[in-house]
Amino acid sequence: MAEIIEAIGFAPMWGNSPAVDLLDAFSLLQRSDASECHNILVSGSADIRHVLKTAARAHRHGSKQINIYIHDPKPEVVARHLLFLFLINDNALSLRERVEFFLDIYGNSLIREKSSNYVSDKVQDLTRLVCDDVRAGPLKQLVDLSLLKYKERDELENIIKGWASNVPFDVESLRDQRLRHHYGVRFDFRANVLDWDYQMKLRPLASIIHMVHYREWRQTGVAFETRLATYTCPNRTLASYTEGKDKKRSTSVFVRGFWADIVNSPYIGFGVHAPHPDAERLFKKRNDQHLQTSVDVSEFNLTAYLHEMETGELYHLPPEEAEPKSKEETIIEELVEENEVEEEEEAKE
Repeated sequence: MAEIIEAIGFAPMWGNSPAVDLLDAFSLLQRSDASECHNILVSGSADIRHVLKTAARAHRHGSKQINIYIHDPKPEVVARHLLFLFLINDNALSLRERVEFFLDIYGNSLIREKSSNYVSDKVQDLTRLVCDDVRAGPLKQLVDLSLLKYKERDELENIIKGWASNVPFDVESLRDQRLRHHYGVRFDFRANVLDWDYQMKLRPLASIIHMVHYREWRQTGVAFETRLATYTCPNRTLASYTEGKDKKRSTSVFVRGFWADIVNSPYIGFGVHAPHPDAERLFKKRNDQHLQTSVDVSEFNLTAYLHEMETGELYHLPPEEAEPKSKEETIIEELVEENEVEEEEEAKE
C-alpha cells in the first residue's frame, strides 16, 4: 500500500477519471427551473477538466449562471488551475496554440521552450490576480479568491513566482530519484515492469492509450508531443512541496521537488472518452489495433471544449475521406470493367 501511495505522489497534478459535465447531475434531478443559479462544489479533482467541460456545455442546459467552488488541498494544484483558466481565455493565442500549450504544460515534465516562456511571461499577471490587484486583467471577472486567507494567497504568490524561467528546477534529476525509489532493485528492468503494468492493468481499461506513448511517459515524463518540437525545459508548474525531516537537526521541513504521479498517466482526463458520433472514428480499430491514440482524443476533446465555449456550436471531426483502394481491389475492378466491355461487344455482334 505504501508503495502505491509513494508512486501516485503527494501532489496530484492531473485527474484519474474522464471529464464530466457537472450540470448533467441537475438534469438527472429533473429540475423545472432551468434559469436558476447552480452552485457546484468540486473537491480534489486535481485539474480543471470537469470545469472546462461544464463551461463548454452550459448553453445546452439553459443556465444563466453557474458558480463552481473548487477545493484542492495542495496550493500548487490551485495555482495550476489559475494558469489553465488564464490560458484557455487568452484570446491572443489561436485555438490550436491554446490546445498545444495546455497539453504541454498539463502532462509533460519537460516542455517546449515556447511553453516555458509563456508560463514565465504570465507570472506577473497571475500574481496580480492572487494579490487582488486592479490590473489583474479579465480573469478577475471569472475567478473569485475572496474566500482565501491572506496566508493562502501568500502561498499561491510564492508558488507562481517559482514558475519564472530563472528559478532552478532540475525535474529530470528529481524525477529520476522518484523512479529509482519506486522501482528499487527492479530499476534496471523497469521496461519489463511498465510493460506488465500496461498489458495487465491499463490496456484492459483504456486500450486507446498506446503502449509507445505510455512507455515514453513512464520513462521520460513526456506524454504529449507536438509536431517536431524538442522538450528540454523543466515544467516548473509540476514543482511542489511536501513535508520531510532534516536528518541532521531531526526537525520537520518542507522539501521542494517533483511529487506528481509517476504511474498513472495524464491521458485519462481528456484522452479515453469522446462524444458520439466522433467516438466511432476516434476509437475505430483495424486488426484489433486503434487507428488513433489517446493523444489524438485529448487534442480533439480540448479543441471541442474551447470551440463550443466560444461559439456555442458543437465541434466535430471533418468529413471522413474515402480510404484508398488496395492494389488488389484496383486490379479486380479493372478486370470486371474489361469483362463488361467484352460482353457488350459480343452482344452487339
